[in-house]
Amino acid sequence: MVPGAQLIRVRPGSIERMTIDTWIDGSRALIRNGTLPTFWEGEIARRIDRLGDIAHVFSTYEARPRRDDPRVLWRGINSVQLYRRGGRWWVSSILWTRESEEARIPPEYLPGGAS
Repeated sequence: MVPGAQLIRVRPGSIERMTIDTWIDGSRALIRNGTLPTFWEGEIARRIDRLGDIAHVFSTYEARPRRDDPRVLWRGINSVQLYRRGGRWWVSSILWTRESEEARIPPEYLPGGAS
């Protein structure tokens, strides 16, 4: 990640902006006080748009109680912006939001979806 990269959680009615350090600190605090539930989260689909040295990735994810548990707790999308410098890709920002009844994940962002 680029120094100063932004992490932005988008929820209905609110936006939470973080740096990687504030995200790590917040996650550690949730783990310490026992309020972070145990879950497995993994990517189920990806869409990449690229032009030269910039790229945008939509990464669809789902969370389960455990990796081998078929029950889906939630799904969502990460929106990742990157640029290439010095022979590698750098993440400049990540926005994410969970799927809701009001905002369903479009078919093109699901496994097997048209691009």
